[in-house]
Amino acid sequence: MSSIFAWLTGLALWGNANLFPVAETAASPYPQDSIDDIAIWVDPADPARSLIIGTLKASNQRPVLPTGLLLYDLTGRQLQFLEGGTPNNVDLRDDVLFRGQMIPLLAVSHWYSGELEFFTVNQVTRRVERLSDTSLPTGMKKVQGICLYRSPDTQTLSAFVTTREGVLNQFRIDTDPAISIEKTGEYQFRSGTEGCAVDDENQALYVSEEITGLWRFDLTDGLSQSPVLIDRTGWRGHLTDDVEGITLLKTGAETGYIIVSAQGADEFVVYDRLSHAYVTTFDIEASGKVDGVTGTDGIDLTTRDLGAPFEEGMLVVQDNDNTDADGELINQSFKLVPLAPLLRILQKAEQDG
Repeated sequence: MSSIFAWLTGLALWGNANLFPVAETAASPYPQDSIDDIAIWVDPADPARSLIIGTLKASNQRPVLPTGLLLYDLTGRQLQFLEGGTPNNVDLRDDVLFRGQMIPLLAVSHWYSGELEFFTVNQVTRRVERLSDTSLPTGMKKVQGICLYRSPDTQTLSAFVTTREGVLNQFRIDTDPAISIEKTGEYQFRSGTEGCAVDDENQALYVSEEITGLWRFDLTDGLSQSPVLIDRTGWRGHLTDDVEGITLLKTGAETGYIIVSAQGADEFVVYDRLSHAYVTTFDIEASGKVDGVTGTDGIDLTTRDLGAPFEEGMLVVQDNDNTDADGELINQSFKLVPLAPLLRILQKAEQDG
């Protein structure tokens, strides 16, 4: 009996690590599930002027109202709404050659049309601008995730695109003299996929199969090799479906962590970047007037010093059930979380492990 009591007591005391947001973006203009993914652009001249780009994917009403990209500063204030398409996910790569200039390249997947669209950030005006008047068809249906990859061997730029039907395609991106895409690889999962992230240095692609778990592809030869399941949902793993957003926290050229949103449990699961061993799980709780985080889709982070309170970086996550200071449900938002406490948590987990 005493051993059972000890086990139950330990279970009751056991819990996830906690992080706390310091700010949130302006709420979505539309109700229900309307915003999804984010990308962080770091201003190379003045990191405190960095920007958060979010996708406004649906208006959830009739007649359908405009959707597009939302742009925020580091206080969460909305600076721009760029109308167009039905953007689901977004990814960004700095220093891409376009018409003789190095630019930040922003890639967006449109779920309704199955097209990709490319943008840049004007560093002077701090506005997102289209690089073409037209989107590029992928031939895919129910497009969801997108992540960019620059091969360390060839410097070729690619986009990986996922769908609700479990299709994963790779497209080579050419940017000179104009942007074009060409399909170079394909893989079929058994069920729907969305979140993805690429580790350029280690040539690894991570994909979330929503009801199954987290997969890793070795990209040394494109998508020719079958993926390896790193972790699964259910009692045999650390994940809870739906498995959604993925981002990398790099602590060195090849070291760091993989962070995954376990949407169904309102938590985030962390793995070692090299060994893929489970490290810890954390959630994001309410702090002051900013409510806690639930049902996260997209996540992104930067380890750059953005100034107070993000001197060691910033984590941004989508919040599904957003509430105001009185606890009343309002439209969704993105939460801004200092990275420093997470770095301390990970250091301790490694020491204790």
